[in-house]
Amino acid sequence: MKRVLLIVSLIIISFRICVEAQEIKYGFMAGLGSSGYSLRNSSTNDGYSVSTSNEKTYHINGFVTLKSDSWWGISLEPGYKENGAFIYFEYNIDPHQFSYSVTKKYSIIELPILCNAYLNHHFYTSTGLGFDYIVKTKYEDFWSLVNPTYSFGRILPNVENKFNCSAILGINYKLSNLLDISVRYNLGLTRLMRVDLVDALNYPYRHPAALNSFYINCWQISLKYKMN
Repeated sequence: MKRVLLIVSLIIISFRICVEAQEIKYGFMAGLGSSGYSLRNSSTNDGYSVSTSNEKTYHINGFVTLKSDSWWGISLEPGYKENGAFIYFEYNIDPHQFSYSVTKKYSIIELPILCNAYLNHHFYTSTGLGFDYIVKTKYEDFWSLVNPTYSFGRILPNVENKFNCSAILGINYKLSNLLDISVRYNLGLTRLMRVDLVDALNYPYRHPAALNSFYINCWQISLKYKMN
């Protein structure tokens, strides 16, 4: 409920600014990026090893930018993106040895709400919040097992928090009156899931937990096409 109120409040503020805006631009933007898991509040122990790496991403958005007659403006950028993440987990407590890797892909509807600060005629920064809703998840895993061999289930079940929020920081450059280029970093603020990587296996032997909180971060580079 708090998230809904925050989104509604930001939208109302944006439309209030629209009344005072001296310039309104709208158009489309698209780009590529790299996203991955950030593991926080981990409780891994000796015998466990966890690592992550990034996956390629893309996004397609519309945008409306409301610029004041001063140095600042507001942008709303509803759109679609696909994020991904890879995790590798190794378990080595004699005589039980195994490792697995998991790749997950997330199809996401997003709404970034940004405040732009215009530094000069060409450069401006963008800071704000991105609100995401996960509509679909794809899952791939790979196992490597050594004595003994068991048949395990899915390691990272689809228990994700569907609604998520990220902090956005970016720098933009005006290439022409119609084109801008943008580079951004999205830092995950809400926990995607919290998983015990041992317990999730339905492993027949009980060892200390390997709890991890999963967040997702992303780099993006985009081209913005202004239709007016």
